[in-house]
Parts: sequence; C-alpha cells; structure tokens
Amino acid sequence: MSSKFQHESLILSQSTCPPACRMNYFLVWIDEDGQAKGESLPVVALRTTVSDAFSRKRSGDEYIAAEISSSEMIETGWTFQGQEISTEALVLQDDCLVPTNEVPCSNSCGQLVLLPWPYDAERDAAEEAKCFKGLEDETRKKMATEEERRKKLEVAA
Repeated sequence: MSSKFQHESLILSQSTCPPACRMNYFLVWIDEDGQAKGESLPVVALRTTVSDAFSRKRSGDEYIAAEISSSEMIETGWTFQGQEISTEALVLQDDCLVPTNEVPCSNSCGQLVLLPWPYDAERDAAEEAKCFKGLEDETRKKMATEEERRKKLEVAA
C-alpha cells in the first residue's frame, strides 16, 4: 500500500569530521551455513546533514522532484515540513566510505561502540566478543521474524 503523500528532502549542507573518540562499528552476519561471522570496522568520520523536508499529496508515481531550492518546492505545491538534522557514522568497508546505516542487510545487525583510550588489545577483544554475542542473538531473532513473515505471506497468497 503506498502513501497518499510524497516526501522529499533538499540537502542544505553537509559536514564531515573525524570522531572525537575511538569508535568502531561491530557487524555480525549469518552466512549460508548458519554460521555467525563478524567484523569490527573503525569509524573514520561522522557526517552531519542539514536538510529541508517537504511533502505533498501524491498526484501520480511518475513525479520526481527536480526543484533545486526551497522556494521552488513551495511554488510547485510542496509543503515545508521543517528542517531535519541527521548524523551518521562512516566506516571504511572494501575500500569504500560507507554510512553504517547502509551496511546491514536482512541477515546482519550492527552496533556503534565507543572504545576508551589508550588502545588496549585485550580490553578491546573482550568488548568485541561481548558485542558480537549480543549481535549474533539479535541477528538470529531478526532472521526468524523475517522467515515467519515470509511464511504468513505465502499462506495468504
């Protein structure tokens, strides 16, 4: 079921800077054999985005906002909803800078973790193991819920 309204955001500014502390993104996924795998990705930057949010009644699915300013959006029937500020952590994965909200998929879960200075391999390994166990449990629950939903849809069809 599609919404009666379209939503668009115009990015006004973005700022990227290194985190002020040690921060890692712990990622756990379940492979085809049902085995849990994990990865610890260092956060190399934080990106903050400021944008204007707009909405309007849907007139058809073919419309794509081409307006480039807030005043043009309003002139073409969009209603200003307010400003949005979002901050996301960026990690280096496979030689690409990736926002952490784009890393997980249906068979994975991730968590940002602050790590104290100075670096301590033993302490970091213990924190990683604790987080990985929790993320493995969360991922398995997520996958079971998705499988139940899929089965219900098959029965309903």
